[in-house]
Amino acid sequence: MNREAFLEILEKALQGHLQAHGKASINELDFDESLIAVGILDSIKFVEFLLELEEKTGIEVDFAAHDALTLASINGLVSIYCKG
Repeated sequence: MNREAFLEILEKALQGHLQAHGKASINELDFDESLIAVGILDSIKFVEFLLELEEKTGIEVDFAAHDALTLASINGLVSIYCKG
């Protein structure tokens, strides 16, 4: 999956969470920060979010194979979902 397509999916998946925190777009976030640490997602919403990404991308991810910061940051997710 290419980066732009994945970021569009990510944007749609996070839209309600972003709006709840006064953000219009993922571009207002630091792509290296944890979505949990900055308060966009709590732990339960985070798990739901990861499952939604799997469903929308059709890519199954072995979450146990990645550390928490990789899974929780936008750049980390891009590195997982957009492998060449």
